[in-house]
Amino acid sequence: MTELTFKCSNCKKIFTSDVGKISFPIEKEEPDFEREAMCPSCGELKRGEYTLTEEGQSQLTKVFFYS
Repeated sequence: MTELTFKCSNCKKIFTSDVGKISFPIEKEEPDFEREAMCPSCGELKRGEYTLTEEGQSQLTKVFFYS
């Protein structure tokens, strides 16, 4: 279980979502999530419908360096 903090681009709410396992493919600029982010108001979001908050970026950095 890996929880990251996101902001929904649709409703603008900040929320925490379990994205499961995270991988960092060399050929991509973005990490791959096992599950997409789930906004409590809008439901499952696709890439581009959410952004990582500053806190979420810090959480992702910890996953990168400590996994």
